[in-house]
Amino acid sequence: MKIEKQDLISAATKIGLPRDSVDKLWEELNTNPSTNKLNLSMVLYYFGAFLILLALSWFLGETWDRFGGKGIFIISSVYLISLLLLGSFFWNKKDLKTPGGLLITLAVCLIPLAVYGFQTWFGWWITEPPGEYKNFFSWIKGGFFLMEIATLVGGLIALYFYRFPFLTMPIFFALWFMSMDSVPLLFGEARYYTDIREKISIVFGLIILAIAYTIDLKGNRDFAFWPYFFGLLSFWGGLSLLESSSEAMRFIYLLINLGLMLLSVLLQRTVFLFFGVLGVMFYIISLFNSYFQDSLSFPIFLSFIGLLVLFLGIFYHKNHLLVEAWLRGLIPESLKKWLPKE
Repeated sequence: MKIEKQDLISAATKIGLPRDSVDKLWEELNTNPSTNKLNLSMVLYYFGAFLILLALSWFLGETWDRFGGKGIFIISSVYLISLLLLGSFFWNKKDLKTPGGLLITLAVCLIPLAVYGFQTWFGWWITEPPGEYKNFFSWIKGGFFLMEIATLVGGLIALYFYRFPFLTMPIFFALWFMSMDSVPLLFGEARYYTDIREKISIVFGLIILAIAYTIDLKGNRDFAFWPYFFGLLSFWGGLSLLESSSEAMRFIYLLINLGLMLLSVLLQRTVFLFFGVLGVMFYIISLFNSYFQDSLSFPIFLSFIGLLVLFLGIFYHKNHLLVEAWLRGLIPESLKKWLPKE
């Protein structure tokens, strides 16, 4: 949690701490270099993990036709086992859990590639072959379903033994893809292009958001970020792609996005604010495009809205503690226990 000086002053005032002591404490916190070192270490850890994944992706992309399914399976399996062993070694060392957890996460990310190589090698597909592995991220195919199940199971096993929050990323990423690939698997490829995909995406998103909220409520805030992200991505994406010909439906879409912005304050989750603001922007652009198309007043009104939002942000920045306290004050005491603790 990021703490600003005003937050520290407000908290100190409540407990009767002198102002000069607060100023000295703030100066000490700012002169402490440990935070910057920690952040730099984190950047290097994650950047190194990204380079490893990029190197393997580039290597297999360049030599795809040469190795075939058997070669892909063997290479990815060797990489997977090596990363898992090295990650486990780091995990058991003091102060090296982050690089260890990242390497274990990379191993989980290689599971779909290993499964794809195995399926290509033996021709085991639950539907017709879905094409090259690179299509996994751009085409919705039922044939990818086993890869996603394997990633989900492998990720859950890894999370059981290694309590590393970033491991939830490949788990819920696989779940998100499963929600999309389940449509052509259950209803056929042609049905994917009907509105059923949006409805399934919305329902799936709500389920994942419920899981994320449960994790958050139990105090595991670090483990709830990626479930929140992919749950919102699925819910908001399906909602935004739904046909909304009537103005009433568009207005409901606006209200839902405003609700997401409100939830960002109550749950203390910026990801809700991101999707909420994005949805409100889409609504405003759609509204002005409908009523002010080819009009010179369109950029003027849009600029005015932008300035209004900017000043609203300044007001919230200066008074966020009062605003959040006011919003929480509107919630009945019996319901406050259902708000996650920071």
